[in-house]
Amino acid sequence: MPCFAIGRDRNGVCGIPWPWKWWSHDEPHLVQQRSGRWVLAAIGGSPREGGYTFKKLDESSGLLLDGGEEVARVICKSLSHEELKWTRSAKGHDLTGVTITKSEVMQEMQKASNEGAYFVLPSQLNGVDAPSPERVLKSLEECKSDATLFERRGIRGHLALHPAVSQFLLDNARGTSRGSGLNSVGKVLESINSDRLEFQNGYLRVRPESEESLRVLVANLHKTQPLILEDVPVVGLQHSKLFTSSFHLVHVAFASACPLDQRHRSDNFHEELSRSILSVQYLGALRRAAEKAAENARQKVFLVPPGDPGEKYFYSRISESMSRAVALLGPEDFRKLEVHILLEESDFDEFCSELMFYGVNLCS
Repeated sequence: MPCFAIGRDRNGVCGIPWPWKWWSHDEPHLVQQRSGRWVLAAIGGSPREGGYTFKKLDESSGLLLDGGEEVARVICKSLSHEELKWTRSAKGHDLTGVTITKSEVMQEMQKASNEGAYFVLPSQLNGVDAPSPERVLKSLEECKSDATLFERRGIRGHLALHPAVSQFLLDNARGTSRGSGLNSVGKVLESINSDRLEFQNGYLRVRPESEESLRVLVANLHKTQPLILEDVPVVGLQHSKLFTSSFHLVHVAFASACPLDQRHRSDNFHEELSRSILSVQYLGALRRAAEKAAENARQKVFLVPPGDPGEKYFYSRISESMSRAVALLGPEDFRKLEVHILLEESDFDEFCSELMFYGVNLCS
């Protein structure tokens, strides 16, 4: 079943699942809202609007339609039935062959030369780049008009896509007030059955735990269900907040650095938790891209770093997580990919210094 969301027990305690009404073979998707309306206006322009519908295909995928036209294939599938074979240390797992691209996310998504590329966008664990556990984003106009929100790379990535796709994600992200919804680690948390892990609006609130608790969590990360949307038209807004004139398809996946409470940012347990969860989300996106690679051609993938560059360990966390994902992927699948790390001007110099440690030397 895709995208399980951790629930509350009968006493209202977060993090302990029990058999909710929607947890059944008849409703394997946690797509809470299967139809909805979207509205989006360019700066100084008249609003464009439409309506989406979601059609289930099987237990791990469905089609998203806008006015009867397919605008995305939604995939939410567990990484593996077996525990991943990995070590925490990234030493020796380099990123040689990965390229740095210095650009802006909306611009790269809307380039015709990137048609068919996978873009791994920053988000929280529910597919939406909400700025805090308390703030639930509801409309595209809110994302466009709020200057602070628009600074976020994940939000800009959303707005570049077909508006029906972006509104679908906002409507279905597991949030503070929703009992169900998209949640890439819900099945992992269900397996751990811990009341010390609380999922709130895409954020994972973690209380101090032990080395053994971390081992159990990492042992269950193969149950992570990365959210991937394929064949999505890039017909949304440009960075100027005007509608783009381009029309081509890209694929998008989402990755979260597992946002942590501020007081735990230097805690080894919480930092290792963040790196481990981010690694498997990168792995899911890279593995899917490798599966879709055409024979004798490399599949282009853009990794857009999640998180706040001002955070402690931000650059090392992203670099090591990418390195772990590549190690888990394996050399045969990695050779099928053309991987770019998409950096903006503000991140470029410091991130390049960190990435050189992992063999990425095309910082120019």
